[in-house]
Amino acid sequence: MSFPFITEEEFPQAAENILKPFLRDHVVHEMISSRDGTALSTYYALQDHPRGTVVFVHGFCEFFGKYHELFWEYFTNGFNVFFVELRGHGLSERKVKNHELVYVESFKEYEEDVIALIQTLAEPKSPARPRILFAHSMGGCVGACLLEDCPSLFDKAVLSSPMLEMRFGNFNDREVKVINDVSKAVGLRKTPTPGAKGWTGEEDFEHSSCLSYARYHYQFHQREENESYRTWDATYAWARAGKEASERSIRNARNVVVPVLLCQAGKDNMVRPDGQNAFAEKALNTRIAAFPESRHEIFNADDESRRAFYKAMDEFLK
Repeated sequence: MSFPFITEEEFPQAAENILKPFLRDHVVHEMISSRDGTALSTYYALQDHPRGTVVFVHGFCEFFGKYHELFWEYFTNGFNVFFVELRGHGLSERKVKNHELVYVESFKEYEEDVIALIQTLAEPKSPARPRILFAHSMGGCVGACLLEDCPSLFDKAVLSSPMLEMRFGNFNDREVKVINDVSKAVGLRKTPTPGAKGWTGEEDFEHSSCLSYARYHYQFHQREENESYRTWDATYAWARAGKEASERSIRNARNVVVPVLLCQAGKDNMVRPDGQNAFAEKALNTRIAAFPESRHEIFNADDESRRAFYKAMDEFLK
């Protein structure tokens, strides 16, 4: 089998005639608990005769709706598929009153959320192996840490634009370190980081991580409809935790033993390639697939980049 392909022009009609029926007829939404009792929103769809299991881990400020198409792609390609909205995202429980802010003290909390998804749902409902990780951006950092901390959890992994070295806007590395150190010393945890703007309710496709306007509009409309999808800014605690996890993932990359396809966007406005390259050099069996014309979200890029993206994944999964 191979991944079906929906062009930019076809997407609006496909969203109505393919994705909507798929979500209605095949996808189950279920709330579960992480190890510390945090309520997690999960989604899954099961095959009668699966060729394996795919576990999704999303990026910063994301939610299930951004992955409807990719979820359907893997399901159509014969896999059982599972998705967890990490704590503080989507319909999962939050630890801050302002639902537009993302807060954790450590990315190990996110790791526990993924493990909860696997132990509670994926293992009992889909023991079929191989078990494959698809993890994007922040989720790619979480996924890299999981590959290192739990080497037998997955058999293969696709890391899409993994957040292994963040971009911090106009701040250089020294300034970021000073900000992190000072914010920790004075006890800033759930306060927004500098530059936080909050949800404006206005589209800004030109400065987004997408090259597909149809897909950008599809997920933006969901944010308009549901305030739980309007996570938008980082807290100081999240920024510190993200930097620590990124550095840890590179430091421990030699512990990754499974095959990894690392998809790297050439026009990434969110993460730097240096961390991805350092990870790939240390990990035992990691291959970089480059998409030079894509922004951060390769699965939401132009038709040419997405064709190459699906081809790379299809070859990797054979």
